[in-house]
Amino acid sequence: MKTDILVTWINPLYLTEKKILHIKEKFQKNTPFPHYIFEDFLLPEKAQELRKSLITCSFTEKDADLFFMAETEDLNTTTEPTISSFIQLLKSKELHEMITTITGCKLGKTVDAAGSVYPFTGYLLPHDDQLEGRAVAYVLNLSQNFTKKDGGALELFAAPKNQPTAVIKSYPPRWNSFVLFTVSPQSFHQVTEVTTNNPRLSINGWLHHG
Repeated sequence: MKTDILVTWINPLYLTEKKILHIKEKFQKNTPFPHYIFEDFLLPEKAQELRKSLITCSFTEKDADLFFMAETEDLNTTTEPTISSFIQLLKSKELHEMITTITGCKLGKTVDAAGSVYPFTGYLLPHDDQLEGRAVAYVLNLSQNFTKKDGGALELFAAPKNQPTAVIKSYPPRWNSFVLFTVSPQSFHQVTEVTTNNPRLSINGWLHHG
């Protein structure tokens, strides 16, 4: 399944059929809802280039009851070369085939993408991501030197009656990790409060149903 655009961007560890089938099995078995965390997802130089490009973007602060953070405009409209190239990866037939194999979701051409930064005291309260068309959520973590005490963890909730009850998994925003999970009435998650002046940086969004 090795193709030019995947080889250009992604850690070769993830580009074998055997590995993808292993991830598929893990994805489906993971609780509290199907998800998987790819560690060291991008090639190291690509991750560094992407971070350097993202921090030059303009971010708009968003402060509401549900969240305190800042976001870029829609990255589908960017003219920055490295970010634009990454968006093409997200939209590529090759990556969609890989993600469809893992998740079982047939994907269309629509991909939402934005850069997010959570400053000191930034947070995102529990929510399920459900909006029409969204199939799979993704987060590429581009934060550096985060530890557990710095907050900013992605936490996944049990939601037996489509209401969040308890945190089942907690993942710190580890550098160059790529999170995938299916969007459903059970996919409640949050980002815990950031307790450091080191910004929590990511590119995140959704792949839509085909």
